Amino acid sequence: MLDNNDWIKSNIKAEIFVDSFGQDEGLKVRAESDPEVLKSLDLLPQAKALADNAKRIVAEHNSAGAFNR
Repeated sequence: MLDNNDWIKSNIKAEIFVDSFGQDEGLKVRAESDPEVLKSLDLLPQAKALADNAKRIVAEHNSAGAFNR
């Protein structure tokens, strides 16, 4: 979690990037310190594993259903 000084520094940096390189670059700088973005990046491997597992289960279910027809 950012304290006030870190938050201020991050926002100043983002504004400098917006001014120098445009809105997209400023948004990238903001994302680097956004706690929600950082947490979601930590959770991506778990989300991928859950999606892969769901696909596997659906495929197994579909193939089992083909044998029961």
